[in-house]
Amino acid sequence: MPPAARPQKNHEDWKESLLYYFQSDLALDLDQQISIPKILTRVLKQYGQKTALQEKVDGRYVPISYLEMVNHARAFAKSVIEDKIPPQSTIALLLGNSPAWVYADLGTQFAGGITVPIYHTLVPEAIKYILNDSQAKMIVIEDDRQLEKILAIEKELPHLQKIIVHQPGDITFDSKIVSFKQFLENGFESAIADHEIDNRVNDIKRDHLASLVYTSGTTGNPKGVMLTHRNFLSNAYAMLSITKYNYRDRFLSVLPLSHVFERTGGYYMPLLCGASIGYAESIQTMEKDFGEIKPTVCCVVPRILEKLYEKMNENFASLGLVQKTILNWSFKVSDKVWAYLDKKNKSGEADRRFRHRPEDRWDESFSFWEKPWLTLQHWLAHFLVYRKVQARFGGKLRMFIAGGAALSPKIAEFFKKFHIMVYEGYGLTETSPVIAFNYESKYRPGTVGKLLPNIQIKFSEEGEILVKGPSVMAGYFNKPKETREAIDENGWFHTGDVGCFDDGNYLKITDRIKELIVLNTGKKVAPLPIEQKMALSPLVAQAMLVGNNEKYIACLIFPAIEKIKSLAKKEDLKGEVLENLCENENIRKPYMDIVHAINAELSNFEQIKKFELVPYDLAKDHEVLTPTLKLKKKLVAQKFKSLIEKMYA
Repeated sequence: MPPAARPQKNHEDWKESLLYYFQSDLALDLDQQISIPKILTRVLKQYGQKTALQEKVDGRYVPISYLEMVNHARAFAKSVIEDKIPPQSTIALLLGNSPAWVYADLGTQFAGGITVPIYHTLVPEAIKYILNDSQAKMIVIEDDRQLEKILAIEKELPHLQKIIVHQPGDITFDSKIVSFKQFLENGFESAIADHEIDNRVNDIKRDHLASLVYTSGTTGNPKGVMLTHRNFLSNAYAMLSITKYNYRDRFLSVLPLSHVFERTGGYYMPLLCGASIGYAESIQTMEKDFGEIKPTVCCVVPRILEKLYEKMNENFASLGLVQKTILNWSFKVSDKVWAYLDKKNKSGEADRRFRHRPEDRWDESFSFWEKPWLTLQHWLAHFLVYRKVQARFGGKLRMFIAGGAALSPKIAEFFKKFHIMVYEGYGLTETSPVIAFNYESKYRPGTVGKLLPNIQIKFSEEGEILVKGPSVMAGYFNKPKETREAIDENGWFHTGDVGCFDDGNYLKITDRIKELIVLNTGKKVAPLPIEQKMALSPLVAQAMLVGNNEKYIACLIFPAIEKIKSLAKKEDLKGEVLENLCENENIRKPYMDIVHAINAELSNFEQIKKFELVPYDLAKDHEVLTPTLKLKKKLVAQKFKSLIEKMYA
């Protein structure tokens, strides 16, 4: 009897057997018509009345059930069909995180269409390229501000038939511009029968496109990554099979849904196991949202964790002597607890397998009788310290899932002391996205963990990571040459990342091939680890190493604006403009100390010989940042060319 047909006793039994069914890739291989809408329809039968989404309305979070969510998505699909949009057409989403994003995404798929997510920070020229390249017939936008962008380029968008505005202000509607609310109402009132939606869903095949996700390039036009229903489902179910996510979990959604990391990890994955998702108002209100949603899981990029780390350390520094003593004691207790659990679960050194296995379960409990003295200490440390820190995150948070950039091991170890795990994953848009993942017994800080069960990798002669598996993209849209360059004749996708396995077969990412700095001496320097160390200082917002074809390494440092203002106040330079502060020797001295401390750990050719403070506020101007808060290095090099030339003058 196949696992999915076994008698079910409860939610967990049902989940485990369904996960096994998909994790084996049996359904994805044998059922050519498996799709995201079809799977969500199955999930609906199990969790129809349960909360799926939470959105803040008039100052409080309002729950939306799985049944309401799917009904709204189907209404959206009916409106799409009413507008004579054929299957496999593209519909663009220029929206912030909210249930509307979900309705539009799932609604497009229920209509047999393909979604094209667009970052709201993009300028009109970039939006125009994506809309024309994808031939989008509709676009769903957030508000008047985004409408202005579209109207500025409307005459150059020959394929666009309809503009749907989620939160309209003072807008004159016509046959082409409609409100999101009206579009949904049209669907609810439509004469289109439900079986027409069902027919479109049944016509979707596993290798049909679910989405075109345009990668954010710093130069040239972005490439449309073609991701199929099988890509998304295989990745989401592979993750679910090795983790303990279940219908009791609550996710806080902070990262943009336009990014495939949040889309798979913070949207599809929770919904496929019956969990709920609450949408943060913004990154700025994140701590408040933690308190209201009380999430158990949150997907983040490392920069968010770095900011939390800096803020918490500042608070700890202001504690009195007794409180600091208690805090340090609690750290020692935490270290003892984790050391015991590691030994109990035989993690790390004992395991040499390349991949996670669903049967690898981490036992994080121990009874009073096992370790009575340690148990008492742990209870006391929890009462005095851990629970207070956990309360900042709602009191229920089990883990952060970090991705989108490299994470410093120091950050993961810091949160672990409070029994909040930070599990780092690795992947790319082209792999839907997860390739490897640090989780429970397969957890080693400084690595990105073990491969997912359905992923294969190998290394080229240059150390580049090559990937195969059901989550690897179908290719780049309308770009056969670039597709052939990315996926070789044997089906291996070339990631562009340099990596290796450590002694326990945990995957380590050392750098990007294109970002390795080659000095004119022939020496190669990996900038990422050095930049990470720089960013750990509360004085530094971001750092970027330069030095290609030069004699030595230099560094552009983006200062943390609030910190540089504090330094200015101490030096009696309050009111001085940022440009002057960045050149002041007294302001530069603490940064020189940071550089010297980092240089002490580096080989001579890796050391930073010169640096410049960049008079630029990253908190206000995101032009040089990607959606995952990484520097767009080529753009930075162009924009601050004069500072770089100054360091090599």
